[in-house]
Amino acid sequence: MRWVTVFSSVTAAEKALAENSLRRLRIGTRVICLARTPSGYYAVEDSCPHRGVALSDGHINYLEEVVCPLHSYRYSLKNGRECDQATMDVETYPLRWQEGALQIGLS
Repeated sequence: MRWVTVFSSVTAAEKALAENSLRRLRIGTRVICLARTPSGYYAVEDSCPHRGVALSDGHINYLEEVVCPLHSYRYSLKNGRECDQATMDVETYPLRWQEGALQIGLS
């Protein structure tokens, strides 16, 4: 697994991504939806499997699910599962704090 630094510090991460918000990241050919919730940071693929809409244009609900802005499909930020199993799941990416930097794992 290759680890890529997303933010160089906790301060940079908190400044760039408010709690309960989403942000689109491009790393090479991958487009990733980065999320920050009260329980931490999460990363999932940024394309809803149903119609390809960017999940980063959606919102986070009180269950810490990312909600697609088009048809309100809900995906767990923890495991990528579509909550009603009405469409395919999204890929998740591991995150870690390494020497104060937030990194994402890519295979």
